[in-house]
Amino acid sequence: MVMVGQADNGREAVDKVLELKPDVVLMDVVMKEMCGMEATSQIKKDLPDVKIIAVSGHKDERLIREMIKVGADGYVIKDSDDESMIKRFEELTPKEQEVLMLQAEGMSAKEIGVKMGITDRAVNKHRESIIQKISRVDYFKLIKCVAGQDLECKIHQKS
Repeated sequence: MVMVGQADNGREAVDKVLELKPDVVLMDVVMKEMCGMEATSQIKKDLPDVKIIAVSGHKDERLIREMIKVGADGYVIKDSDDESMIKRFEELTPKEQEVLMLQAEGMSAKEIGVKMGITDRAVNKHRESIIQKISRVDYFKLIKCVAGQDLECKIHQKS
């Protein structure tokens, strides 16, 4: 994953997302001019396939449920282990991130290779590189978090 934009407020976030059409948005819940909840709702109306992960220091279950209700695909509490997982994910190269995300979807090395236009051997080299950077334990934790399968992961998925 490559960061393609950044916004200083909710209104700017909506405009940039609609212009840049990213795959994933990290949306702060508390912002100026337009809150993250309203921004998320507007983005999902126009781009329903974009994945939005709400980021907040609030641990209030009602707020989490409301963000999910308006369209957020996940919720990360700032200063949590998951926030450090996101930072680790962002440190990977775009190819490594793509391999990780496709593996989280359940694809084999061969399927990933076909989708990315590389050999399965190249896919395995990307996996080895990821593991060298972040450790084997964090590699599998990242896959589980991206796939929404880790029960200990604080990313709340839509049910």
